[in-house]
Amino acid sequence: MDILITVLGDEAGSEASSLAEWLRADEDVPKSAISLARTPTAKGEMGPVTDIVQLLLDPTTTSATLTAVAAWLTARRQTTTIHIKSGDREVEVESASIKDPAQAAKSLMEEIEG
Repeated sequence: MDILITVLGDEAGSEASSLAEWLRADEDVPKSAISLARTPTAKGEMGPVTDIVQLLLDPTTTSATLTAVAAWLTARRQTTTIHIKSGDREVEVESASIKDPAQAAKSLMEEIEG
């Protein structure tokens, strides 16, 4: 499963880098599945380059990885919103809405798997 995560409002890319580092530190998340990609603006447009965390997961690691993403969100000091895309499915999650990372991961799985 290919999952793209964008941290909204993160023009400097520091939050996306923080998320990637958090995931790499989690022993349940395969390190080889995590990459940080840059999405340039469209040709002729001005604006920031967006950093995206790209995850290439197999079914056995998806739940643990999404739990780690939810845990990262709950650890944010200020309200943080992420945009998750997998195939043609997209969902946004705000840190303030997460009470239990495992339950949030389950809900995310349902959203992106259909």
